Amino acid sequence: MAKISESTIKKAIIAIEAGRAKHPEAPPLKLAEDPKLRKIRKDRDKLFVEFLQSAGLDMRKVAALGEQHDTQLGRLVDKYRTDAGRRSRKKGTHYLSVMGQCKTLVAASDDTNSVSIVKPFLIWATPRSNILSDSQYADSDSWAKFKVSSSGYETHKVSFYFLWSNPFGNGVVIDPLTFLIATGYIEADADRGYLPNVSNATATAQFYLWQWWDQSQAPILSASEQIWHVDAVGEYFQTGTTGKYLAAGLRLGAGQFFVPRYSTAVFEVAVSVDFYSNTGTAYADFESSNYNVTCPVVAFPVLQTPF
Repeated sequence: MAKISESTIKKAIIAIEAGRAKHPEAPPLKLAEDPKLRKIRKDRDKLFVEFLQSAGLDMRKVAALGEQHDTQLGRLVDKYRTDAGRRSRKKGTHYLSVMGQCKTLVAASDDTNSVSIVKPFLIWATPRSNILSDSQYADSDSWAKFKVSSSGYETHKVSFYFLWSNPFGNGVVIDPLTFLIATGYIEADADRGYLPNVSNATATAQFYLWQWWDQSQAPILSASEQIWHVDAVGEYFQTGTTGKYLAAGLRLGAGQFFVPRYSTAVFEVAVSVDFYSNTGTAYADFESSNYNVTCPVVAFPVLQTPF
């Protein structure tokens, strides 16, 4: 089988990911964006306010208290967000523990019975590549910085792609694993409402295998683990905000795969951020201060087969 160049695979992945983002296999049900549901919600809120006013509730006093609440909430969240940035360390405990394990794996690799791939050939983001503000390709220290927000239903993904070609004249069974280090901040902000408004954000680590010997060239989701999830509810005339500082080191195992002789496999390690807001905004910051996402290695044992 002819060897495929990295540049060819890189172009193909970018094109495939763009197509999948534009035409997802399982598009989400975006109820919050439906204009009829929005109008019903607006009319319902109007009736609720009219009822409260007719019952004698002083809406101006309620609104003033809501403003006071939102001002104090904003101060507290701003302080927490600032303190989180100051607390972030480029090489905190979670970073050092993962790197220690990676160093051991790399030292044990002999490229025959075990393999360690220490640098990706591509770092990319979908559906918009321009959310990547910076990135580094380096042995056991490749990272990406990005910040993204949404006021609706969206998913953004930043991926590290690693390449390996089976050099043997027979098929092999591999059992790949990887590590992901995520340092950042996620926040959900729900707008003030008469009845509840919701906003949430979820960051998830994912590990895919691309079978490049297969004509479909589609990734198989092999492992995923939630990094963190935040919810916010705005109700009773006040906004809602929830923020979380993240400092996590994760190990993801893909399970066993068969790679035919002289065939190429692509490993994708990703952070996916899912947003939902009916009226509000959520965002994820892996860019500020010492924030970033690091993927140091993909490693696996190699078991040769007679076929």
